[in-house]
Amino acid sequence: MLVFLSGIGIAAFHPEGAKFAAYASGRKRASGMSYFNIGGNTGYALGPIVVTPLVLWLGLTGGLFAMLPVLVAALVLLRSLHGIEQLAPEPQAHTESAAVDDVGAMTLLGVVIALRSVAWFGLLTFVPLWVIENGGSEGEGNRMLSLMLVAGACGTLLLGPVADRVGLRRTLLLTQAALPFLVVAFVSVGGALGTVALMLVGLCVVGTFGVTMVLSQLYLPRHVGMASGLSVGLAMGLGGIAAVALGAVADTVDLETALYVAAVAPGLGAVLCLALPRPRPLAVPPTPAPVAIS
Repeated sequence: MLVFLSGIGIAAFHPEGAKFAAYASGRKRASGMSYFNIGGNTGYALGPIVVTPLVLWLGLTGGLFAMLPVLVAALVLLRSLHGIEQLAPEPQAHTESAAVDDVGAMTLLGVVIALRSVAWFGLLTFVPLWVIENGGSEGEGNRMLSLMLVAGACGTLLLGPVADRVGLRRTLLLTQAALPFLVVAFVSVGGALGTVALMLVGLCVVGTFGVTMVLSQLYLPRHVGMASGLSVGLAMGLGGIAAVALGAVADTVDLETALYVAAVAPGLGAVLCLALPRPRPLAVPPTPAPVAIS
């Protein structure tokens, strides 16, 4: 029940947090969203690295020490709420300037996000097992997974500015088109080149989390918070279901086949990216006032 409640807390934070991150980003929406996402992506990558020594040292209760920075951040956020709320546009101006929601485009983007998540959660689940199956140790498998996650966190900061410069849809299309080749290279080549390919997978997938979140907000400009929640929820929820389905493939056939199936999904997503319409940008202040932290 406590784990369930923690999930509700995470679900409550992300849509509202992403909405105000959009307000604070001005015209460089993808760059701003990359800064918003880098915290979670870095924490996701560092979580096993930080918590594992605590658990080994102090047992499972040692993991509670990982909550201390969370509490500090929560207090800082609580004291900053007044300044953050001032970033929101005036209700009347926001209503007049917002474009009509494009539900069809959001649905298409949701399918792209789901297909991307098939590859991502398949790798999250099976990379350590694949390393062990090929003669590596559990430690080597976990290190390989950490490299993929750290590369993804770096990709968050890299691809946000790239998307602002070359376009959201183009960035998403190019990264999705590269994913099948990178996953196949990891599985079939292995070694140092396979490791580099896996790291590039992390860069392409995690680095475009912010891109798809911004596109979601632009496709549903009257419901920015809901759009952000849909983007995160589709990525996490459907990805988890995909991991179960890929596990069934691995049990029925073999693990290599499951990984190749995971590689096909983002290729289909790249094809669908070609049909994504150009979003209408939201009217947001180009230089938002700084938020004071008291």
